[in-house]
Amino acid sequence: MEQLTDKELEALSRPHLNCVLLVDTSAFMAGEPIEAVNKALSRFQREVLLSKEISEQMTIDVALITFDSVIRSVLPFMPAGQLRTPEFSAGGESVLGAAVSLAIDKLMERRRFHHGMGDVVLSPCIFLISRGEPTDDIIDAVNHLREKRFEFWSLTPPGANMSILRLFSQNIVRLEDDFSCITNKLWHIWDCFMDRAVVSDLHSDTALQQAIELPTNIIW
Repeated sequence: MEQLTDKELEALSRPHLNCVLLVDTSAFMAGEPIEAVNKALSRFQREVLLSKEISEQMTIDVALITFDSVIRSVLPFMPAGQLRTPEFSAGGESVLGAAVSLAIDKLMERRRFHHGMGDVVLSPCIFLISRGEPTDDIIDAVNHLREKRFEFWSLTPPGANMSILRLFSQNIVRLEDDFSCITNKLWHIWDCFMDRAVVSDLHSDTALQQAIELPTNIIW
């Protein structure tokens, strides 16, 4: 078995924040919207997922899912620094509701993995990149999302349907805008965790139960 480096061991010991990038590649994204996605994703990775302050305090793992008429799990969970997003093209319908439900399921599965490893897991994030024009039913996905303690952000290209996207969350940012509000929110999650967690052993479930008093949306 290959021995882990000190840097890798340090990353494993930090609280984990899992994120799903959920990218709409339907015909509704054709032209300018999909071009905006391709331009913005590398900047999003650099400015948010690899933000120096955040990445030094928590381990961010990212999975990539795309959807049009079909949902595709393009990349499994991996450290944010290893994420390499492909160039996207657009076509087909937009099964937005089913895609959000799959993202939730993936995060729940990831949660079980981390708990089995004894890791501390912070409230996860879904970053939806879409114009918000579903061709399937979204009500079950909206209700499912509201039952979970997730951070949900919509990153919107030009021409987005805000009324649909607001059903999922009020957190909406245009792809061409500054992403600092997202990094500030992730930093807030970390600050709340540090303010309220006085734990001698972050990998002990017993210690967590006895010593952590956290808002329900911080530790997961």
